[in-house]
Amino acid sequence: MSQTLERLIYRSRMTPGLDEDVELDRIFRTSARWNGTNGIVGALACSGQTFVQVLEGRKDRVAELLERLRADPRHSDLRILARWPIVAPMFDDWSMAKADLRSLDARALNMLVKDGTGAQLTGILYDLAAHSRSPRKAWV
Repeated sequence: MSQTLERLIYRSRMTPGLDEDVELDRIFRTSARWNGTNGIVGALACSGQTFVQVLEGRKDRVAELLERLRADPRHSDLRILARWPIVAPMFDDWSMAKADLRSLDARALNMLVKDGTGAQLTGILYDLAAHSRSPRKAWV
């Protein structure tokens, strides 16, 4: 069993016809529970039917979660933007933080959901989660 920690950042497209608010609520409730049990932390944001998520945890657990995400019918076109080993998680206060995108202007939002790099996305999502109403240790 691998004890190496890693950070994984991905982007995906929400399945057409789903309600963004309803699905985000469902995702947060189930993610926080599963993540809390499996030592995964991170943040999720959604805008314009595009998900962007940072996940951190043991490499084997992140890989297991990635397989679950790939099989989830609520989204498609999952694309890993970055994945690298870390010494300690940045998001260790949240089992799943909600990064509120409403404070971003159009250019920043476009960068986040379309053009952002791994390090940029990590910093932006952390800052947004820290300054949003997302409770720490959400739903655990």
